[in-house]
Amino acid sequence: MEGGEGSAGLQLTGYQVSFLTDDIVSQRYVEIEGELRKALVVVKMRGSTHSREFRIYEITATGVQLRESLREYDSIITGMPKRQLRIPPPLYPGLTEQEVLVLEMLARADAMSPAELAKQTGVPLAGVDFILERLVQLRFVTRKGARYEAEARRRLT
Repeated sequence: MEGGEGSAGLQLTGYQVSFLTDDIVSQRYVEIEGELRKALVVVKMRGSTHSREFRIYEITATGVQLRESLREYDSIITGMPKRQLRIPPPLYPGLTEQEVLVLEMLARADAMSPAELAKQTGVPLAGVDFILERLVQLRFVTRKGARYEAEARRRLT
């Protein structure tokens, strides 16, 4: 069913039938950087944990091609999105910059001693020892004799 576009925002239909439907996809034109583009979002897909982000799409000779996400934009529903600066969340919440540096160094290596880590990171040896003990307590790092390695090396690289 085609729904009308109003200035009030997302209006799916002029009827109260959306509770009956299994799937609702909203398609609309939006102006992005002075260009008219087509965007879509899956509003509802019963029984599915679908993406709820707006995406640019194109209809080509081979079918519908989903393009980039519009995650950087607000007010997409109005047809006149505004780009917003999004600060990504930290990769390792609660860790200091030096702790992240040591952890990432270990993630790239098989295992390293505190002295090797101090040399590679530029963090003083006493600081590396303290950081390693904290990372062991937080279960980011394990100790293997005199050497340390990232606990989940595959997930960190």
